[in-house]
Amino acid sequence: MLYSVSCGRLFVAWISWFRLSAALLSVILVVGCQTTLSLEEAKKVTAKFGGVFAPPPRTIKDITAILDQQTVTDPEKAAQRVAKADEKPPAA
Repeated sequence: MLYSVSCGRLFVAWISWFRLSAALLSVILVVGCQTTLSLEEAKKVTAKFGGVFAPPPRTIKDITAILDQQTVTDPEKAAQRVAKADEKPPAA
């Protein structure tokens, strides 16, 4: 019985040691991987971005134009939804 108790204590101690070392390693990695850039270096990094970027629509007219381009699969349901949306809201 003494063996199983001491073995259990060793296991708990091993788990505690493992957690402590994992926490320390993660802190070291997070702190060690951080670098600071000067403002000029940051501008150079952002200037190198060469991907295709289309800004999002800025006005309601742009958004409605995109929505109007969508194809309607069931015109009857679409008409019902438009009529429901155009209804006067209830007073309550």
